Amino acid sequence: MVAVAMMLPLAACSTTPQQTVVTETVTAAAPAQTTTEGEAEVTSEPPVPTSAEAEPTTEEPTTEATVTEEETTEDDESAKEGEPDFGESETSERGLLIKEIGQAAGIGDPADEATVAFTLTDVVVDFECTADPMMVDPPANGHYVAFEWEVETGSADAMTEAFYDSSFTLSEWDLSVLDENGKLLNDISGNALWCVESADSLPTAIGPKQTASGLIVLDLEVTSGILVVNGSSWGVQGGWEWAF
Repeated sequence: MVAVAMMLPLAACSTTPQQTVVTETVTAAAPAQTTTEGEAEVTSEPPVPTSAEAEPTTEEPTTEATVTEEETTEDDESAKEGEPDFGESETSERGLLIKEIGQAAGIGDPADEATVAFTLTDVVVDFECTADPMMVDPPANGHYVAFEWEVETGSADAMTEAFYDSSFTLSEWDLSVLDENGKLLNDISGNALWCVESADSLPTAIGPKQTASGLIVLDLEVTSGILVVNGSSWGVQGGWEWAF
């Protein structure tokens, strides 16, 4: 009876099937030696569930840390997605910064805040004009070539300091084209002025903290070459070039 009285509290505290089996064995055993062995077994058993219960506690913080790292990575990627990609700085033999289609060019400090960032996103050779056919003439130089742009401007203070104006314009008058041999083309406007509806053209006078997109169409005698944006239009030395 003494052995039973000692084991009942332990059985009540037990949370595992293994401890319940031990309690029944002690109740059935009459000899004192068996009871002593049972007590030793009961005393040694509790650390097992304690160790098992500790395992989930150890794993849970690890899982939470993994989720936090994934969320932080996604946030960082989302932040980068909203920033212009200026790429690596490489200068051509003409002293111009070499850009690829889809890569941003900019005025100002990209590490801080670019005053203006403009990206050539696509080039369409032998472009079909979108303006009223009654207003469109065939290309005078052989080919209409459309250059699609995206522009993003900085703060009013930054733009005024850089341009002495709070607006930015990129147009055909800021562009030059070289053929594949590096020869500067004399006429790149031709009949392109009336080729595109105003709704499709890149807007002019883009204000601070604005984004804009649209086309600049040129009338060219070539279907491939180098497009140049002249920095002198905004008082900047040098400029940028794209192969197309």
